[in-house]
Amino acid sequence: MTTQAFPPMPPKLVLMRDGRSALLRPLTPNDEPQVAAFHRELSDTTVHFRYFHSMTLAQRTDHHRLAGVCHGDAVQDFAIAADVGGRIVAIGRLARAIAGGEAELAVVVADAWQRLGLGGQLVKALLDEARAAGCRRVVMDILSDNAGMERIAAHHGFTRVFEREIGVVHALLDLGTPLASNTPATPTAPGAVPP
Repeated sequence: MTTQAFPPMPPKLVLMRDGRSALLRPLTPNDEPQVAAFHRELSDTTVHFRYFHSMTLAQRTDHHRLAGVCHGDAVQDFAIAADVGGRIVAIGRLARAIAGGEAELAVVVADAWQRLGLGGQLVKALLDEARAAGCRRVVMDILSDNAGMERIAAHHGFTRVFEREIGVVHALLDLGTPLASNTPATPTAPGAVPP
């Protein structure tokens, strides 16, 4: 069985809670300088919530790392940005597991843009992409003290399956069966999906 590529996503304008709009669009290789600038806007807490450990700015903005983020592979991963006036303020990413029709979803929103609905908008857009690409389920690993991301996951139908480790919640959304399914997903390393 061949894996279906993530389809091209047309840019989509979304409204934030404060009335401003953001453009959701795929990341491109030309976005590397903007993604580096985006990482300069992340607090230590936001970095910890996303990566589950501290990462220096130099580590997060390393050219080889960002090249992998911005030059995605249409079959294995898909990344989108929330763009406000040409500035990237949030990034979401899907990464397929090696087998099984599963993808891991991760989102990070710059501190000044949090609590405006962008995280939920990115999750919705990424779930639409996962469905269109034939993914059977989507998983998220969330630090248990990241209440905002836990709320977003619950809102979109993710089921809290288990705590992988102390403080890490593994959430699952089965795209092929009713949302209440508690089928365990194949574990992946917490925070393994960039950015």
